[in-house]
Amino acid sequence: MLVAATAWVVGRLAADRPLLPTPEPTGAGIPTDGAAPTGAATAEPPEPSETAAEPPGQRVRFRNLTLTFPEDWTVTRYEDAVFANGSDPAQGSVTDDWILAHPPGQPECAEQRRQPSWDSEAEAHCAHVKIFGPGGIRYGGESWQPITDSPDQGAYVPRSGLGMCPPAATTVDAPPDHHAPTVSELAPVGDRKALYREYRIGCATWDTGEGDAYEQRTWLLPESQILVVDEYGLPELDEILAAAEFAP
Repeated sequence: MLVAATAWVVGRLAADRPLLPTPEPTGAGIPTDGAAPTGAATAEPPEPSETAAEPPGQRVRFRNLTLTFPEDWTVTRYEDAVFANGSDPAQGSVTDDWILAHPPGQPECAEQRRQPSWDSEAEAHCAHVKIFGPGGIRYGGESWQPITDSPDQGAYVPRSGLGMCPPAATTVDAPPDHHAPTVSELAPVGDRKALYREYRIGCATWDTGEGDAYEQRTWLLPESQILVVDEYGLPELDEILAAAEFAP
């Protein structure tokens, strides 16, 4: 699996395509009052095509990717979120949008009273998927470092030290090393291949604070600068991603 991923990286180098362009930070710092990013908005679907029949569902455009979510899912775009290094704001920041989508039947989602934070300080207490652009890739790694194609830099853990377990995630056995993916391979996203990885992330439980772990799945599209993060094993997500469409 890692061999396949390595071959993919080598292929990109041979094609002279950037592996992971790093956006230039703008400004210096993040809000100091602990508030979550502002600008939540319902994601707007792209203009319908006049020539091609569209599949049923909610068509949502994010960067150069269009995803079709089931009609009963809730899809929210958070606009102009400030992504930055939480321990060293002087490194600058990236202002970017991100998307949170979740299936129905979860009162915890409807009862969420404040906007979730991209770095999990105000995590939505329900099963969902996050979709990030350059900001989440640049600051989404452990200790707010960039997420890259390197196996030990692929997990989405924008924090320093042990964090809390995602409230709705299923716990699993703690790994000997959460930096090493348990799975690393290529997976379809539309007509392209993403670097797909699974990690077991150590965390503290909300009720007792004891150590535990959860499983995280990520899809990285370096050229498109898109990162998909699933910490709940959403069964519909693989099909949603495989049916995605890229802009020409």
